[in-house]
Amino acid sequence: MEEAREAAGLSSYHFQRLFKALFEETPHSYRSRQRMQRAERLLRETSRPIRKVALECGYASVATFTRTVRREMGASPGEIRKIGQSQGR
Repeated sequence: MEEAREAAGLSSYHFQRLFKALFEETPHSYRSRQRMQRAERLLRETSRPIRKVALECGYASVATFTRTVRREMGASPGEIRKIGQSQGR
């Protein structure tokens, strides 16, 4: 997001205001949603260790990743993986 802001030549305040006007969410919430969508896809469709999925989605801590997944998706990463496996990936 910082690169986009710099390329647009806008201050942080104006970039966030314009981003929210265009996408109806803040840059932070957009980025968080993108990370969770990627995490869900990786958990459901791959057998990568949860630790590796967390790192690939930008989380330095598996504990933070697990808390965020549980809060946003209502299930633990392991539970999401099981659901994906039961649906035949």
